[in-house]
Amino acid sequence: MLARSGVGEALMTRWTDLDFKTRTRRTPPKEHTKSSAAIAIHLSDFVLAQCAALQIVRARLPEGESRREFVFPSQRGKIVHVTIHTTCKAIRGRQCGKGASTEGRTTATDALIVSGGQWKCHDLRRTCGTIMPSLGDGTGNVASCSR
Repeated sequence: MLARSGVGEALMTRWTDLDFKTRTRRTPPKEHTKSSAAIAIHLSDFVLAQCAALQIVRARLPEGESRREFVFPSQRGKIVHVTIHTTCKAIRGRQCGKGASTEGRTTATDALIVSGGQWKCHDLRRTCGTIMPSLGDGTGNVASCSR
């Protein structure tokens, strides 16, 4: 889901943006994208399974709660969806290594460590842009992923 959109765009996804029959996420133009273009993204089996798990989280929110409309709702009511800052901080916190200070945070401080060193949210898009041509994907798709 992050291959063709930025993390911020993905975090603003509403349940109404998802079409489970066609297995796509549609981002409305000029609303959540830098390019002001509508984006349609294929949803893999993995993403669909994660969405099913997130539906359980959604069901726990009170009816009429504005956070219910977001796929990634915030835990607090002031901000309705998870922010990019929270997401990046969570990724960084899982790349600190064993024994890192975890007071009030995750204990999985080595869960996202990779051999190439620390990585950031945007690295996911760059990696997809690198791998896609080798899988036979057209340069138009690669360019839209790397924007």
